[in-house]
Amino acid sequence: KIYIVSTEGGAPQVLMPGERNEYDPGWSPDGNSLVFEGVPWPGGETSGAVAIYLFDLRTHQVSTLPGSEGHGSPRWSPEGRYIAALGGWGATGPTNLVLFDFTTHKWVELLKGFIGYPNWSRDGKWVYIGSNLQGIWTVIRIRIRDGKTESVTSVNDLQGTPTGFVVWWLGLAPDDSPNPVGVP
Repeated sequence: KIYIVSTEGGAPQVLMPGERNEYDPGWSPDGNSLVFEGVPWPGGETSGAVAIYLFDLRTHQVSTLPGSEGHGSPRWSPEGRYIAALGGWGATGPTNLVLFDFTTHKWVELLKGFIGYPNWSRDGKWVYIGSNLQGIWTVIRIRIRDGKTESVTSVNDLQGTPTGFVVWWLGLAPDDSPNPVGVP
């Protein structure tokens, strides 16, 4: 569930009633909407597929982002034109980075591979992701204008789990430098 708390404090309030599993929320740049991933409850209590939803804070209406079935981890661009998301979920996680354009109302695929943790640059020109495209953990960025990719840094010094997977999180500092965190 998504909860909100006033900036003055107080008790957390459930934002949306019902049994929907609300995951990975993010604010719209204008602060009037939330984007979030809807995931079926573990154990099959609720049916449905992973999809991306929008919640309008003014009307309290929830809508599905068109064509978002199978996509998750939504991130709104700083100017509000795009939503970057992960899609193609397989046994090892997401297998592509996709972009929804609110101007054209279309999705485009930006990158294929084992990726995670999308983050927008402050200027909205790049999406940074954690990547294991060739068995090497790296942070790469994709330029929205033309799809150009650049390797930013390697994170191979992170330790793998006993099954060989590295569990980590990626955030960006105010200057857009990556801050990956490894969990052995």
